[in-house]
Amino acid sequence: MVEPLYSSTCQIIYELFNLWGVKIDLDIALYLFIGIFGDTGGFKYQNTTPEVLKAAYELAKINPNYHKFIFEYENSMTPNEFEAMRLAFNSVETHLSDRIIFSTLSYDKIKKKGLNKSDAIEGMIADKLITVIGWDLAASLVELEPGIVRVSLRTRNQDKYDVSVIAKSIGKGGGGHKGASGTTIYAPLETAKKSLLKLISELYPDL
Repeated sequence: MVEPLYSSTCQIIYELFNLWGVKIDLDIALYLFIGIFGDTGGFKYQNTTPEVLKAAYELAKINPNYHKFIFEYENSMTPNEFEAMRLAFNSVETHLSDRIIFSTLSYDKIKKKGLNKSDAIEGMIADKLITVIGWDLAASLVELEPGIVRVSLRTRNQDKYDVSVIAKSIGKGGGGHKGASGTTIYAPLETAKKSLLKLISELYPDL
């Protein structure tokens, strides 16, 4: 089931449960709320419609003790994840008009530091990069294995730069939202970076 205008799978499930008369208990309400919260960027992304807020309101009424879990969701980084983020930030470089920002984390660096693939949280890295004023489009590239690069894309202006188009146009299994998307490129890290930069410059020449 595909509903591209919905914010998240959890919003779809919430509406289906109501349609089917499924009882939403404390745990279900919490999980659905967190899923909606996560996929809307904490209600920051443009996919946060009035219907989304209404669903969150109804779920919060069922389980009003969601605050603790949201805090843990947003503040649960491990020391290894922090180290991976530090390494990624050390590689930051701007491109074209300095409005595109890339960070890269190679497989060799991950192994050298004794990190696991799960420590290299490319989505969180991209989330942090896009907080910088003037950086309109951010990409975090993590080489999970030699020749396999996971890419997370973020933008500050999703009306102008739809990163889901970028994600669907390169690599395999790409997609997501206009403001936050991801894909996997099966190529060496440097090749993946050059291909991604070339595609972005073709899709959005104003950058």
